[in-house]
Amino acid sequence: MPENVDGVALRLTVNGTAVEASMVDNATAREFCTLLPLTIRMSDMLGREAYGSGLPAVLTAEAPRRTDYKAGELVYWPPTNGIAVYYKVAGSPVPEPGLIPLGRITRGLEAFQLTGGAADVTIDVAE
Repeated sequence: MPENVDGVALRLTVNGTAVEASMVDNATAREFCTLLPLTIRMSDMLGREAYGSGLPAVLTAEAPRRTDYKAGELVYWPPTNGIAVYYKVAGSPVPEPGLIPLGRITRGLEAFQLTGGAADVTIDVAE
C-alpha cells in the first residue's frame, strides 16, 4: 500500500470518455489504490450520483466519515462496499454511517450523468 496517495492522478473511462481525478490521502484511499486497475458497473442513483457496488475486496473504512458530499467527489460507501461519484448536489445528506472521500474529479465530471442508464467505469492510476 502506498504511504501517501494525496494528489495521485487517476484516469477513469466512462462510456469511452476520459475523466481525470486526483486522490485524497487517507487509509481507505490508499487501500483503494491497491485494487487498481478496476472496472465497476455504475448506475445513476437519486439523480445526483453514479454508483457501483461490489468492489473486489472490502476496504477497511478507517478514514473519517461524512454525511455531506460535494459535486465531483469520488467516495467509498462502506455498507455496500461500493463507490460513488457525485455529479451534482441534490437532496438530503447521505445516511449514517456516512461516506469516505477517495478523490476528486478534476476534468470530465459530466460523463457520470448516467440518468436512465449504466456504464462500466474503468479506474486506474494515470501514467
